[in-house]
Formats: sequence, structure tokens, C-alpha cells
Amino acid sequence: RTFLLPDVDQFEVRLAEVVGETAVTWPPDFAQLPAPQLPINFDNRLHLLAASQPEVVGGAVRFVTYWRVDVADATPLVAFVHLTSDGVDIWGQQDWLDVRMAGLQPGDRFAQVHTVPIDPTASNGRYQLQLGLYRPDTLVRLPIVAAEGQTVDRIFAGELILDR
Repeated sequence: RTFLLPDVDQFEVRLAEVVGETAVTWPPDFAQLPAPQLPINFDNRLHLLAASQPEVVGGAVRFVTYWRVDVADATPLVAFVHLTSDGVDIWGQQDWLDVRMAGLQPGDRFAQVHTVPIDPTASNGRYQLQLGLYRPDTLVRLPIVAAEGQTVDRIFAGELILDR
């Protein structure tokens, strides 16, 4: 099935707003690399165009990512989002992608709403949202093209202060 927005201009306006507020960084184990720049290239299949500022809603973190399809490839993908304080410990997780890759064409764009439940034992403090893509049939993460041919397997796509 094809889903078309009734007002594409609204999508463009919102995307432009979010691009201006997107803050992406590498996790600590990749900090030696030059800072990532949008759009972020996931294995030449998808590009991350933007990520909205995360917000705590009830017991979860909510944010939206915006993507562009680069290759028509029906192989399923799943996005993972980890709420982490250090890139290792995970205080919330969501593995989900609403969009089926089958039928998407190069140039198609979509928005994904992420709702990451917060572990009730998470203490107040600074957290990052760690984001990546993987193939559910192999559990192999898609490489992110970084600098000078180097690849990584995830990025930090936002930061928040938890104060409950």
C-alpha cells in the first residue's frame, strides 16, 4: 500500500524545523571520529535526515526520526533505540520500524515515531538516545558510513535530562 500525505508542504516545513534542532553525536567508543553530519548514511540504504528533540511523556521518551530511502531493497529493517547514560547501560529500549521496506523506492521519505519506555529504576540525570538499524533475520546492524571509509553501528540521536 502507498500512503501519501494530504499536505506534503507540512511535512517539508516540519522536517526543516527538526533539522535545525537535531543534535547527533557518536557514542563514546567512536568519539575520535569527526563529528557526524546530517544526513547520516546507513549502509547506502537509508539516510537519517533529522531527529526531533526527545521529550518525556508519562513513563516513556518520545521522539521522531525522519528518513530518506536510497535503495529499493525489500529486505526488512528494524530500528533500535536505547535510552543510555553511557552508551553501554540501557535504561529503556524499543526495536521497531513501522515502515515495511518492500515497495519503497529511492527518494521516498518517512517519519518514524519512537516511544521508548523508561526503566522505573533509572535515576535522574543525563541520558542519550542511541539509534541504529538492523536486519531482523540476521540481527546484524547496518553500518553507518562515518569518515574516510570508517563505519560505526549506532549514533546518539538526542539527549535529555531525566528529572522525575
